[in-house]
Amino acid sequence: MRPVLTLIVQPRDLLAAAARTALARAVASSAVDVVQLRLAGPQATAIDLAVAAAALRVLLDANAARRPALVVNAPLALVAGAAALEVDGWHVKERELAGDLAALVRSDLQWGASVHSVDAAQRAARAGANYLQVGTMFLTKSHPDKTQLEGPQLLQKIRADGGCGRVPLVAVGGISTRTQIAEVVHAGADGVAVIRAVLEAADPFEAATAIRRATQEALLPTAMQKRR
Repeated sequence: MRPVLTLIVQPRDLLAAAARTALARAVASSAVDVVQLRLAGPQATAIDLAVAAAALRVLLDANAARRPALVVNAPLALVAGAAALEVDGWHVKERELAGDLAALVRSDLQWGASVHSVDAAQRAARAGANYLQVGTMFLTKSHPDKTQLEGPQLLQKIRADGGCGRVPLVAVGGISTRTQIAEVVHAGADGVAVIRAVLEAADPFEAATAIRRATQEALLPTAMQKRR
């Protein structure tokens, strides 16, 4: 799994008509590689996860000419018990990077992890993660209280360390402009993950297309340099 553009959604985005329409427009663009369903909070249940994942699968199947992968970002205990979920992958938080993760969830699923340090990135890579979601890059409404940002410098540190090999790095957190996209890609990111930059855009179809194009354009010189 090497996603250029990941779109993060929450169950509430499937309930409100405007948010549902925005999501449908975004995936119709064929610019989104992964839709990550984020189910957070101590009150979340396996039923909540199953209902949200099923509703999102229906939306993706109905609107996407090129269906993105559906990845579930939920407490590991919920994902581990959801054998019947029709999903393509799962995503764990940094604090869940302990024990034998591969033994807890279906072996047919790819998985990734949120990381906020070089050490966490190394642990996730050693555990077999297919991608690392690295944050937080810039100020974001998703985490309004977080003022100490890891920033693009963390991407550079992970790449310089070399302990993660070529596991894809996905930058996340407040990314919305071409300048920010170029900055994280040049720091070592292989792709970006966004929320509001697409779902709250005037035209989510165009926003997703533009973000993907900007990411691919930033990746081109980086790829050429690596071949030299």
